[in-house]
Amino acid sequence: MDTVSNWLSNTRISGGSGTRPSARLTQDEIEDSLNPLFNYLNENFSTLANGLTRSMLLKVMTQTWKVVLHTVESLLLPSLSDRRTTQTQLTSAEADIVFHWLKSMRDFFYHDGNGPSLEVLQSQKYQELMTIPVYYDLPTSELKQESEKMSSLSFKTLQERNYFALPEMIKRKNTVMAHRNKKIRNKQEEQIKNAKRESPQTEDIILRILRARGEIEYLSRRLKQRERIAQTLATESIVRNAAGGFKRTDDTF
Repeated sequence: MDTVSNWLSNTRISGGSGTRPSARLTQDEIEDSLNPLFNYLNENFSTLANGLTRSMLLKVMTQTWKVVLHTVESLLLPSLSDRRTTQTQLTSAEADIVFHWLKSMRDFFYHDGNGPSLEVLQSQKYQELMTIPVYYDLPTSELKQESEKMSSLSFKTLQERNYFALPEMIKRKNTVMAHRNKKIRNKQEEQIKNAKRESPQTEDIILRILRARGEIEYLSRRLKQRERIAQTLATESIVRNAAGGFKRTDDTF
């Protein structure tokens, strides 16, 4: 798996010239650049198929696919941080190549239905990656506006739905929550799962693009704002729980 990650990370998106492409590569040129990787994967998957059950082989392929997704993400975006980074944003032509790679590799792993299912391949991480082009070339000012809108909407949504911003707090042992009725705890766990699904992944993408553009001061301010929001929501949850927690309904107990 390290070989897959290293190959993608070290392959020159420019097509081998060592400089950023001034013209877009053709579809054939982009796909040909993947041939060494496809040959490597075919050879190894064929070897594994001789010694593994189909279910185990699919698990290996799925784990390899996760490495591909993680590596593609790292090519497109730096990690989320308010520290300066040497990683710069790809050009439009370079980003197009990476997304062409991603779609070609998805088809390779799917293998006309003989590999992992499309449901597995087009996972949440894959869907997140496919939203990147929506924001990748927007002007910096528009990205900041979108970030502010998402911040306001996210805070309002979490408040209205009474979600827990810090789910790990209610998982600690020896708390009042640990001794409550099992159905109530199950209900809370479901809310935590929903809160995770509502996590600001799209804004994270925007902030990571801004980091690649050197907008460190803005990132620092936004991350501090998000931390304060998380603390506020956590405090509200603790107060509500101490005051009686969830409203009782006929099916609570």
